[in-house]
Amino acid sequence: MAATVWALQEPLDQRAFGVDYSDAELLAKPFGRSRRFGMVMHNLNGAAFGAVYALASPRVPGPGAAKGAAAGMTEHLATWPLTQFLPRVNLWGNHRAFAQAVWRHLLFGVILGVLEERLNQGYAEGAPA
Repeated sequence: MAATVWALQEPLDQRAFGVDYSDAELLAKPFGRSRRFGMVMHNLNGAAFGAVYALASPRVPGPGAAKGAAAGMTEHLATWPLTQFLPRVNLWGNHRAFAQAVWRHLLFGVILGVLEERLNQGYAEGAPA
C-alpha cells in the first residue's frame, strides 16, 4: 500500500520539487519496459521491505509512524549514494532530487509504520487469550 501511494503521488512531487524522475521508470528502464512494469517492481520491492519491517518493528520501541519514518530514511540514506552510478540519470549532487527522495521515503515509511502498527494491534486484539 505504501509503495502504491508513493508511485501515485510522484507526478505531484515532481511538480513540487521541480525534478522529473520517477522511481518506477528508473526500475523499468534497464529492462526496456514501461512505467507500469516499473510500478509492479516498485510495489514488489515495497512489499519485501514491508515484510522485513514487520519482522523487525515489534523489537523497536516507539509509535509506528516514527519507526516507519526511521526505516524509510535508513533505506534512503543507504541507497542514495548508488544514484551516482545510474547511467543517463543525473540525480547525484542534485539537492532538489535528494529532498524529493527524502519526501518519498518519509511518506512511504509513515504509511508503512502506521499500517503495520494497526494491523498488529488488530491481530493482538482478535487473538485468542
